[in-house]
Amino acid sequence: MKTKMFFLAGICAALAACSSDSDDVSSSPSNTPAILEVVSYKFVQEETDVVERVEYPVVVLQHKVNDKDEPLPMIYAWDVEEEENSLFVLTEGSLPVNAENLADLKIPVPFIDAGGKLFIDGTGAKTPLIFGETLKVKNGSRSIGNVKYKIPPYSTYELTKQECGYRCTLTFYLVLKAVNKGEEYHLKGRWTGEQLREQKMGLIDLSDEKGAEKTVLMEAPIELFEKDYETGLD
Repeated sequence: MKTKMFFLAGICAALAACSSDSDDVSSSPSNTPAILEVVSYKFVQEETDVVERVEYPVVVLQHKVNDKDEPLPMIYAWDVEEEENSLFVLTEGSLPVNAENLADLKIPVPFIDAGGKLFIDGTGAKTPLIFGETLKVKNGSRSIGNVKYKIPPYSTYELTKQECGYRCTLTFYLVLKAVNKGEEYHLKGRWTGEQLREQKMGLIDLSDEKGAEKTVLMEAPIELFEKDYETGLD
């Protein structure tokens, strides 16, 4: 009987030791999710990095036929949160396999104004550190306004818009730290940003048999559209 009890006790001890070893492996530092923080970041414009003009195709906002014998008043209003495109791509260094909060980290990206001037002083929109995916990031501004115009009797008009802006690709240097492990990750890569801060709006008369006649309503940065615009057309 005592022999059996010693034998069972030995099995239990062996199982407990295996369980302890398993716990040690699962809780080892290499398997613990890394909690990251940003230590430093820097954007650098290389000699070949240029700011490029971007002009998207013209889109029709309104198409209206006035089949009456009196002018038809029209209005187009908007209230839109501005967005910009941002893409981070790693070229050197690697991230921890198991990072707990990487998508929560943000850094301010460079800013390109309506005239195409580039600022890398940290004044741009704070953007999540998600790599290899183009993100649409709200930059904190709103475009608010409206356009009023009149369509003459027996006429067909189109109101159009073309979004314009600038695109640039820069080199970035980034240092992240796992605060729960004390490890640092030195990364290098390329950032591409596209920021559209200008829109051109036009009014096209499609009723002219000799060909369409286009009247430009305005060409201004989006942020200036904070009031009503009258075309002066009767």
